[in-house]
Amino acid sequence: APAIAVLIWQLMTSNSIGILEKVLNVFGVFNFPWAASHSTALFTAVLIDTWVNTPFVLLLVLAGIQSLPKSPFEAAQVDGAGAWFTFKTLTLPMLKPFMYIALLFRLMAALQEFGIIFALTKGGPGDTLMNISLTSYLTAFQFQKLGAALPGLLILWVLINYIAKWLVNRQRKLARQSQGY
Repeated sequence: APAIAVLIWQLMTSNSIGILEKVLNVFGVFNFPWAASHSTALFTAVLIDTWVNTPFVLLLVLAGIQSLPKSPFEAAQVDGAGAWFTFKTLTLPMLKPFMYIALLFRLMAALQEFGIIFALTKGGPGDTLMNISLTSYLTAFQFQKLGAALPGLLILWVLINYIAKWLVNRQRKLARQSQGY
């Protein structure tokens, strides 16, 4: 899927047929260096990653919204609470567990991002987009040094596990506080 997303992105930003390039031309920006420049490569990779993964995050939040109990919202409506107050004091606090799950999944995926970067620039221009996953891949398969690639992946695994444990523990602490334990 990441390779297909990058291919579609390259078509949308093509100088001859790209819709995004045509929109930029209207505003006086011609031949925008989407992934060809040090200053725009990271922006482009983040934009593609956001474009690819936003539906997943929205599905998690939608599932959270659909699972919220109706009674607090009915009580707020009876009490005359406005939409903003209800959203701020009921909806957002009840959605926090779902937002933490979405944050956890996206953070873990972003730390080990490989597909989009490899398909887009293979880590370039220069080494602008090199991350642990891509560096380990190139070390193992391009330079044939499997043993040298392993420490980077091990560090990445430890980092992801540490962040995941921290987020889960923080979520549990917030849940206990909200229940009064």
